[in-house]
Amino acid sequence: KYDVANARLLFEHLARSGSAKGALALGQTYDPTYFHPTEIRGMKPDVAKAKEWYKRAVELGDQEANKRLTTLDTP
Repeated sequence: KYDVANARLLFEHLARSGSAKGALALGQTYDPTYFHPTEIRGMKPDVAKAKEWYKRAVELGDQEANKRLTTLDTP
């Protein structure tokens, strides 16, 4: 239903171009909280990748990403 592969390409391009929102959105495509496996086939959440992109978003000034990092670190 969702074209996550292409969305990831776009978000990664934005993040590498300095977009905090792009990095946040890319992190969300890996975050199990946002990832809806019933609607996305062939892909799985990846907490390590979500954290990587959330950290980049924080470096670029996004505070929402900081909240997401805290949530992922909470058992």
